[in-house]
Amino acid sequence: MSNTKKSQQPAPRTFAAPKPQVEDVRTFQIGQIQRRFKPTTDEKDHATVFTFQMIPTDPDFPYEIDALDCSLEIPHGYPDNGRPSLRILNKDIPRGFQINIENGFHALCDNAPGATLLGLMNRLDKQLESILSGEMAQTVKLVVNRGPPKPTAVPVPSASVTTLLPRLPALQGFTSEQRVDAEKKRQSDTRQFEARFGRLPHFAKSPDGFSYTLPIDSPKRQSWPASLRSLRSFTLLLPAL
Repeated sequence: MSNTKKSQQPAPRTFAAPKPQVEDVRTFQIGQIQRRFKPTTDEKDHATVFTFQMIPTDPDFPYEIDALDCSLEIPHGYPDNGRPSLRILNKDIPRGFQINIENGFHALCDNAPGATLLGLMNRLDKQLESILSGEMAQTVKLVVNRGPPKPTAVPVPSASVTTLLPRLPALQGFTSEQRVDAEKKRQSDTRQFEARFGRLPHFAKSPDGFSYTLPIDSPKRQSWPASLRSLRSFTLLLPAL
C-alpha cells in the first residue's frame, strides 16, 4: 500500500501589529493650547512661555474686559515635574485683581492635577466672573529708604590740595602804629615758618609772598580716605593785611 503524502501548506506568517505612535503628554497639551489660542512662543531655559488672549465665553459676562492678556509658563518637565503658572498682563486691570485671577488658576491646578492645560484654561474661563467678584487682593508697594541725601563730594586734585583762605580787605579802624606792629609780627612769623619748613623737598614761596607750597606725607597714608591718598602737596594762602 502506497503512502499518500498529505500536502502541507506553509503556516501563515504573523506580524506584530504596529503600535500607534503615542504623542507625549506635554506635546499633546501644548498642541491644544496652540490650536485654541494661536499664542506667541518664547522658549526659555526652563520652560515654554505662551502669550495669548483669552476672550470670556460667557455672553452675559458683566465686566468690561474684552480679553485676558495671558502669559502661560509650562515647565520643560511638565506634567511629571513642575506645574504651569499664569500671569495676567492687562494694564487696565488693577494688580490686586490680576493676582486673584492668577491665584484662581493655580488653585485649579492643585484641585485638578489630571486636567489638561486647555481644560484648566476652560475652567478658568467659566469661573472668571466669580473670581473677579471677590475682594481684590492686597498689594504692597515697597519704597526703598535711601536715607537723607548725601552732600555732593567736591573733587580734589590728585597732585595737590589748596587750603583757601579768603584775601580780606584792609581792616578799618586800626591806627598806623597798629598796622606797623602787625606787619612786624607777620614778618617774624613768616621767617619762623620758612626756617621751619624751607628745607623740605618741594617747598616753594610765591613771588608776592602770599602763598606757600608744602609737601604732605604720613606713614599712615593708607588709613587716609581713598580720595586723599594720592596727595603729595598743598598750598597755604596768607591774607593781606
